[in-house]
Amino acid sequence: MAEAIHHNRNGLFDRLIASRLLLIWVTTASLTGAYLVYAQAIRLVIKEKVIRREFPKEVIESPAYATGNNERAKTHLPESPWAADARYQFQDENVFVYTEKWEQEEEKKAARLKPFAMLMFDQKKGKAEQPFALMSQEALIRFEFPFGVKHTDPGRMIAGSLEGNVKITGPNGLVIYGRNFFYDESSMNIWSDHEVRFAYENHEGQARGIEMKLIPSATKPTELKPAAEGIREIVLRRDVHMKLALKKKPASSKNGKPRFATVKSAGSFTFNLETNQGTFTDNVRVYQPTSPYQKDTLECYNLQLQFVRKEDAESQTTTPKTSDKTDLVRSSGNLQFQQLVATGSNVRLISEENQFSGTMTRLSYNEETKTIVLTDKRNVYIKQQSSELWCPEITIIQNQEGKLETVTCKGAGRIKYHDANTDQLTRIQWAKQMKKTIDPQNGLEMVELEKQCFVTQPLEKFAIAAQKIRLWLKGDLPSLKEIDSKKQGSSQQALTDSGKMQNKLDPYKMIAEQDVAIYSPQLRGKTKRLEVWFGPVATPQSAPNAPIGNQTQLQQPTVKQVAFAVEDPILPLKAPQSTRIQTLAMNQSGPFSIQPKKTVSTNDNQTIDSEEGRAKLPSRKKNSDFFGRRDANKPLEPVMVIADFMTLRVQKNALEKAEVAEVWTKGNVSVQQLHGAQEKPLHITGNQLHIRNKGNNDQVVHVIGRPAKINERGFQMEGDNIFLYRLANRAEVQGKGLLLLPVRGGRRSAAGLLSGAEGITEGQSKAKSPLSGSADQSDHVLEIHWEKEMIFDGLTANFFGKVRTNMGDNRLRCQEMEVILSDRVSFTEKNSKEQKPKVHFITCRDGVEVESNEYLENRLIGIRRASFWQMNVDQETGNAEAHGPGWLILWRRENPGKPNSQTKVSQANQPQKTDTDSWTYTRIDFNGKMEGNVSQRSTNFDDRVQITYGAVKRPLDTINPNKLPPQAGWMRSNSLKLIQHEINGQKKKFISVLAKGNAELEGNTLIKNKSTPMNQSFIARADTISFDESKDLYTMRSFGNRKATLRRYSKGGNGPTMNESQEIEFAPTYDRVTLHGVTVIQGLP
Repeated sequence: MAEAIHHNRNGLFDRLIASRLLLIWVTTASLTGAYLVYAQAIRLVIKEKVIRREFPKEVIESPAYATGNNERAKTHLPESPWAADARYQFQDENVFVYTEKWEQEEEKKAARLKPFAMLMFDQKKGKAEQPFALMSQEALIRFEFPFGVKHTDPGRMIAGSLEGNVKITGPNGLVIYGRNFFYDESSMNIWSDHEVRFAYENHEGQARGIEMKLIPSATKPTELKPAAEGIREIVLRRDVHMKLALKKKPASSKNGKPRFATVKSAGSFTFNLETNQGTFTDNVRVYQPTSPYQKDTLECYNLQLQFVRKEDAESQTTTPKTSDKTDLVRSSGNLQFQQLVATGSNVRLISEENQFSGTMTRLSYNEETKTIVLTDKRNVYIKQQSSELWCPEITIIQNQEGKLETVTCKGAGRIKYHDANTDQLTRIQWAKQMKKTIDPQNGLEMVELEKQCFVTQPLEKFAIAAQKIRLWLKGDLPSLKEIDSKKQGSSQQALTDSGKMQNKLDPYKMIAEQDVAIYSPQLRGKTKRLEVWFGPVATPQSAPNAPIGNQTQLQQPTVKQVAFAVEDPILPLKAPQSTRIQTLAMNQSGPFSIQPKKTVSTNDNQTIDSEEGRAKLPSRKKNSDFFGRRDANKPLEPVMVIADFMTLRVQKNALEKAEVAEVWTKGNVSVQQLHGAQEKPLHITGNQLHIRNKGNNDQVVHVIGRPAKINERGFQMEGDNIFLYRLANRAEVQGKGLLLLPVRGGRRSAAGLLSGAEGITEGQSKAKSPLSGSADQSDHVLEIHWEKEMIFDGLTANFFGKVRTNMGDNRLRCQEMEVILSDRVSFTEKNSKEQKPKVHFITCRDGVEVESNEYLENRLIGIRRASFWQMNVDQETGNAEAHGPGWLILWRRENPGKPNSQTKVSQANQPQKTDTDSWTYTRIDFNGKMEGNVSQRSTNFDDRVQITYGAVKRPLDTINPNKLPPQAGWMRSNSLKLIQHEINGQKKKFISVLAKGNAELEGNTLIKNKSTPMNQSFIARADTISFDESKDLYTMRSFGNRKATLRRYSKGGNGPTMNESQEIEFAPTYDRVTLHGVTVIQGLP
């Protein structure tokens, strides 16, 4: 996404500007202009000497130097063979002039030389060095005054010309071709309107017309020299075309041929020797081929080049700065390139090899700072390969080796990147600045965005917004040349790999800060700081906790957990082999293992393991997923996350699409996922959160808090450490916690059923709730607390450590609890309101305590308390089982109907009075097992059972069996059975009690059939003792030689009345005794 500003290591600036090619051309042009002026001045000096000597028109040769001049002309003027035998040859120190004819013109103010040739040697290097040679068809020199025999001082040269074809040659391959050069003192110009062609070393060029603007002399010349001190400006007037050779690279081609860059302009090229500034104007185009079919190009209206002068150290020590010659020599001083500025309404920079193009109104480059600045009041536009960039100002800083160090985009801008392989589009926006640099810590490219930053991927529907974003990139962008070289001589596989070279630049890490918002199909969130790690990288050190895979294994509970047998899912053959193996392996052991057990039938075609409590789930319907949903491909609602700090790990799936693989959050965490308008959303809160996403519905959630909370589809979990495995449909809580689970069926759930005595309480109630018939179908919330650990797979929940549960008015406490629901609660699928789960099985162990209250129209009518070592309840069958030692206590109101009008209104500041003696108390103690069935209305107690009963004034009052009050009693036996039954024609339900094995009975009753009611106590012993509440009748039986005994004690009596018999029937309220098989009767009244 940042390739648009990627550094071009073989780009136009490195190949053109860094090699100072334009500097070479400017120096060449400066030398040419300087020597043109200098040559004219020398010719005046030479001509002055000839005139004063009044040379005749015939050839005059000087024996002293004529032979040497001829040799120099033959050597350095091969294109002018006449020069070696010229009639007129003049020498002045290092300057040699040749002509065949000269004559005066313009009233003896001008001299014309035909043809004209001149050699000029460098004084420092001697005559062995290549000289400057100037040749023309004619030369005309115009003086200030006429000259002749009588006028020996013509004054200074005021004008002149080189007419016809002009050629200038010099050292380092200097060649200049032109026609008709003119000099005029009044305009201080040297110019030519004709085409000029030039070459220097390997450089060459041409233009239409040339002009050299001279610097006027500060003082009037006293000799014949022109009134000019040097050249101010050189102008190539129009149609400039330069071909500049580039510096050879160490790995250049074997033939050694240099590469060239071409500069063209429809307008002029101007070089100012005072400011050392060169300017191309009007449709300037600079291009340099990089291959037979590709080139780099710079197009602009105005191209300005700035140079600085670096005087040669030797020249500074040998040449006085105050000499007249210095001004002329200065024009050819050592120049060094400093800055380039390209301007225009549409400046374009193009590199075909790197697929790079840029459009702007101003481009500048500073050689000293290696800085490139691109500006445009609207927007600089840059495109490289699959990236596009818009920004008002772009600053690029390079190091001395030409490698990129910093790219800064100032002002509001944006980037668009298109991945051709995945058709993925990425957009980046900012309001203040974007900066790209190299991170010194890891050596990766880093992009920083400031103020109102946005990163979006429309195809993935992914977006990030923040006030500051930093992005680290890894890899590099290859050029087309590198791709072509990669393809040559490679295998087909290599060809395939090289086709992906354009996408080698990938994101590595991103950090967003201040008002961060993230949007994706899987995740939406808000945070103060966001870290995103791309690809399969190591866990970030800043993550609040390690991934789930690195977590320590949960401690296995001492009690064996319930497991479920589930049919193996039918996987398609196209599924990955690893997926199928993993699924099959998962079904061989663990929570989904299959082991044959003896089973009993239950509802919904499920089977229950009678020994281990294992349940076999019904097989899934066709075209449904593991949890029975038919449309398994239906997309889920996104997860909305709010936290102070957030870290994401993003990786590409098999389709090369980015997905959020992991999420870490810290500080005020809130996670929410909607399930539709009619469903309660998933809501998670805590201090830290870790989410691991492996695909559709396959997420692992770890929440840390005090407490952390998860609300999902109506159920709620709380705890310090919560783990939620959505695909496995399993939840775990380490440490203390809370579970709130909506279930259907309240009266037969939890404590009322667990006590095994719901029928007793209901049967003794004189009035029944009008809603009791549908109570089993009402909705309730099962509330369970624990201290150590909880494991819940949607069907079975195991709780450990001081477990307590509440549902309505029922409460239960124990150390370990296992709850099995009738229907699975799904953490990923929609749960039907009509199929809310019921409590199917409940198993409690170690210190089981039960509390239950019963109300009728907000009036307390019953209380139950129980304590066992272990308890098992089957909600579906009504079977309940408890292991002792344990006890069961029942309080029930005898008149549960509405209170009379006198008790409805309480007096101010006084409690409402309750009916006295309106409560019955029952307590059953046992040491073995309690078994019962609510549907059958029977309960069995084994091993040293004792039941204590009687009337009490208030609920929670108890009866001491050693001090029985009136209307109370107790019964002991080896086993005890309670049965609830009905009598036709009566609304009230009655109970029957059967005590077996060493049965004992003691009671205190009120005899009502006496003329004066009186209290009577009694004691009985037998093998079995039964009591029928509907008849108020005790029956004592003994077997074999054993006899049943009954003793009655009347208040104020002389002694007990004892009866012995095989069978005794006793109605205490009426003091009626019936004996069967009588053996002893004593003390009859």
